[in-house]
Amino acid sequence: TRDISLVKEFVQRQWAKIYSGRVSLLDFVFSNEVRLGEPRVGNPQPVDLITARMMAKDPRARPEYAQRIQFVVVAGPPNAHLIDLVVSPMQFMKSSNFRLNATYYIKKKIIPTLLRVFNMMGADVDEWLAELPRNTRSAKHIGYGLLSSSSSEGSQPKLVTRGKKKKGTIDQFFVSCHCLICGEFTETRLKKKPAVPGHSENLAGSKRKSVPEGICSKCSQDPQGAALLILQAMNKVERETQQLVEICGQCRGFPENHVSCISLDCPVFFERYKQLQMMSLFHKSVATIFEY
Repeated sequence: TRDISLVKEFVQRQWAKIYSGRVSLLDFVFSNEVRLGEPRVGNPQPVDLITARMMAKDPRARPEYAQRIQFVVVAGPPNAHLIDLVVSPMQFMKSSNFRLNATYYIKKKIIPTLLRVFNMMGADVDEWLAELPRNTRSAKHIGYGLLSSSSSEGSQPKLVTRGKKKKGTIDQFFVSCHCLICGEFTETRLKKKPAVPGHSENLAGSKRKSVPEGICSKCSQDPQGAALLILQAMNKVERETQQLVEICGQCRGFPENHVSCISLDCPVFFERYKQLQMMSLFHKSVATIFEY
């Protein structure tokens, strides 16, 4: 049969996850060989830039000949060169301003591979991408939207994708801030441009607002209820983090509260780091609510 509608739906769901950031970073890490000292024809490669950054920070970090260096491609301004959009996986995880360049991964890596398979069946994979809703293809932030899960999963919070931009406006270069409670857009702090490697991440501070940071004006009218929902979500994340720590303890052969493993080949490492970032965000939001 030539009916590949189910395949199309599956591919579009995966693309939506990439645009919203609900994917594992491990699946988007490139690993290329670097050969220092050899004359190179043409433009410098991303691994050359990553290696130069490593050696500038620590001269002893000089890689061996033909050693593989890992990097990811992050979002940046339009028409930016690829070499200006690469960072190491550790640099990506340590900064909350970086986000995956979903357009690059989908159009340059995923679609060409699918075309080699589905062109023989007469399917237009490029059209599949064009059929995605515009708000899906422009999603830039994962709002936690704790209230949005009440109708489907009881009181258990879940992540919901939020984000909207206007095509052709300056808004598309800003990272939007969404309410942790309802997921709606909030103006509780200044918008920030997506971080670009080589550019300063220090932006001008904002004045104190009349509502807590990360919470919209509607949800801030009930600070006790907002704090309760966030604390419930924190409890859930803490349990999940503890389960990941136990997995790491079994891998190492002995239990420990603080996991020092930084293996970039382990999916548990990326998941554990993501959970810690969520905990940091929750703690910061609760602190601002109590100060409010």
